[in-house]
Amino acid sequence: MAKMKASCTGEMEETKRKRIDSRKEVIKRVQLNKGFSKYIIGNVDLSHANLRGGNFMFAVFDGTNLKGADFKGSNFLGADLSKANLRDVSLYSCNLYKAKLPKELPPQEILLSVQEGTRLRYCAALSVQRKMLKLLEKSLEKQG
Repeated sequence: MAKMKASCTGEMEETKRKRIDSRKEVIKRVQLNKGFSKYIIGNVDLSHANLRGGNFMFAVFDGTNLKGADFKGSNFLGADLSKANLRDVSLYSCNLYKAKLPKELPPQEILLSVQEGTRLRYCAALSVQRKMLKLLEKSLEKQG
């Protein structure tokens, strides 16, 4: 995945992100308080990991399994978590400003987790409703 940035001439330059595919490397970077702003965290199993206080600003979680992980006090400013498994994750006191989260997570669940430290629960009914709406839209497009 590449990110575009404007140069001083006004042209768009491509900045490449480094990819991390190792559980040990992610945990080590969190323990050393190193950020992930230029990283894609790939298909890594970080289930039940202690990632408290991690600096995940602008990180991209691409298919990452975060089930049951503890992110207390972590910074997710501008991070993309839309393709990550966030089931049972605790986001107590996290910064989620401009973070992209999975559509299946109701806003109330996210707010409860940030304010009270509850574990995130996906809403299966919401996911089914969205899939049904997409199918309905596709069938209407074909008819129209």
